[in-house]
Amino acid sequence: MGAVSAEVRDRILRILEQCGRAGLSQGELVEASGYSKSWVSEVLKELEDSGLVARVPGPGRTKRVVLSKYLDPSVGRTIRIALVRAS
Repeated sequence: MGAVSAEVRDRILRILEQCGRAGLSQGELVEASGYSKSWVSEVLKELEDSGLVARVPGPGRTKRVVLSKYLDPSVGRTIRIALVRAS
């Protein structure tokens, strides 16, 4: 991972771990961590790029940030199979 310090990354991951499958919105993560919105956004981008977190649909138009380990792995397999068949 790039510019994000291990301490900041680990704090965000610990907060998300405490929330479990429910995850948090980015705004809730800003409040829980005490970091700025732009800093949390940068951290989430790196965590998402590395496959540690995912943004999933939440209520209304919101997205929830969830640790990838809580996602149903069959969803990813289904998408990959569909892409292979379309090739």
